[in-house]
Amino acid sequence: MDRTAADDPFSTFAAELSHNLPLITRLLAEHPPEGLCTGCVLPGAKTAQVAPCGVRNVAALALSIRSTGHEGVE
Repeated sequence: MDRTAADDPFSTFAAELSHNLPLITRLLAEHPPEGLCTGCVLPGAKTAQVAPCGVRNVAALALSIRSTGHEGVE
């Protein structure tokens, strides 16, 4: 794994997630790019998460890593 991803937990997680295209696709489908995130609603919660949420952002980064081939070397 490259040094940049190793220093940033968000990027490290995205690099690992990049190996699982079906999960990336599902996360992107369930967490919309704008409006209120319907995927981040907790039962009984009164505060809605504004989209894009962190889950969508990490899934989008993982997809970007897949498409650019910068998955790093282990």
